[in-house]
Amino acid sequence: MAEAQVASIDYTFQAAAPNGVVNKILELPDGKILVGGAFYNYAGTQVQCLVRLHPDGTLDNTWNPGAFGLNGTVNDMELMPDGKIMIGGF
Repeated sequence: MAEAQVASIDYTFQAAAPNGVVNKILELPDGKILVGGAFYNYAGTQVQCLVRLHPDGTLDNTWNPGAFGLNGTVNDMELMPDGKIMIGGF
């Protein structure tokens, strides 16, 4: 029989809302989090529809330097068996 978890709030999680729409959130095996959608600013940093966050929700500035690489909305993301990330959108 499965047991229910006790609900709690993680006050260390510091994620900020982007300035647009979030279509997909993907947790990676290392605990980092990808957020994709239609937004161009995250926590005051210019981005291009995709960010990676540290496990505490803060922006990982070491990933995707320069904030460019995508040229449209991210609709979906999936972690592939080989560890690569497939991203789909416009």
